[in-house]
Amino acid sequence: MSTVAVFSSAALVCGAELILPIYGEDQKKYKNIFAEAFLARLLFQAMAFVFCIIFIFKTQGDNIFLYVTLAFIVILVEPANVFAIYFQFWSQQKWLSLLKIVAVFLKMAIVFLLIFFNFSLEKFGIAYLCEAALIAFGLMLMYRMKGLQLAAIPQNFLIKQIFSNGLLFGLGIFFMIFFQNMDRLALDYFNMKVELGLYSAAAQIAGNWYGVVNLIIQSVSGRLVYSKPEVEANNMILRMAVLGLLIAILATFFAYVLGPIFIKSFFGSSYEKSADYLIWMVGISSLVFSDAIFSMKMIKSRKSFNFTVKWFLAAVFALLYTFACKYYSFKYNPIVGLMIGYFVAAMFALINFFIGVRREENTNNM
Repeated sequence: MSTVAVFSSAALVCGAELILPIYGEDQKKYKNIFAEAFLARLLFQAMAFVFCIIFIFKTQGDNIFLYVTLAFIVILVEPANVFAIYFQFWSQQKWLSLLKIVAVFLKMAIVFLLIFFNFSLEKFGIAYLCEAALIAFGLMLMYRMKGLQLAAIPQNFLIKQIFSNGLLFGLGIFFMIFFQNMDRLALDYFNMKVELGLYSAAAQIAGNWYGVVNLIIQSVSGRLVYSKPEVEANNMILRMAVLGLLIAILATFFAYVLGPIFIKSFFGSSYEKSADYLIWMVGISSLVFSDAIFSMKMIKSRKSFNFTVKWFLAAVFALLYTFACKYYSFKYNPIVGLMIGYFVAAMFALINFFIGVRREENTNNM
């Protein structure tokens, strides 16, 4: 699945960071932006699929059927995911969530049948493929039922945006993904197998919380920030930042109280130390909130270069900590690396926000 995720990232050059601010500016003028983006993402994913197949046959000797089955996910899910951005913009999450829940149950049912009939491991990719197919075609059907065009040839405007901003946004997200996986890669590199297991258990839960944070912000950003005038958008970002900080503090308190019980119930008493990691990770969500909220300013302004530099610096500083642990024989602590990276990202986004606000004020006063 990690291999598939890497190749799926080809669609990031035409992701939410590029599409949402454009659509937020003028919904009537850019009503076909999702249809154009769908075709563009389909093209990128088709190329990624070819490279994925070549990679599989060049590097994988066993379980070829499993990898090829999973590779089809590359060309199915990401192109259709552009329609999920549309539903998030209009805060129409109900049917989107229901679709994903049904898809998960379908996957579980297929896995159960494969186990019941004693199929080999390589056939289990079928379950993931069916889940992806249901989500992809479900999204397309839901979007089409809105009376909107499903696919359209990308116009010059979108093509220019992809090559001027989309590629940089995609590169920035690549650095973000690299940074977010660096902690587990480092634990594996330092051969800290026990810590890796404990940390991964906590990261699995905290990762869902981070995902919820970003989903909430993305679902309200279109109507509350990207479609508003600069001054109104800036004030909304500040209010959201305060609210996000309060939510993060409250979540940290609940993690402190309930974290040990939750970890013990789901993973067993041997994973009790994971609760400490979980509490710290949830605490770091205050930085995650700050970064995601203040970054809306650079996304709205299409500052793709700033976005990329932000995540590049976050990855570099986290990597420097890892190298310091290696060369100065410190015991590696994944929480420290995670905290450093998100602190750098949040501070960069915060500084960028206030610089942007100051420039706008100076322009208005001229």
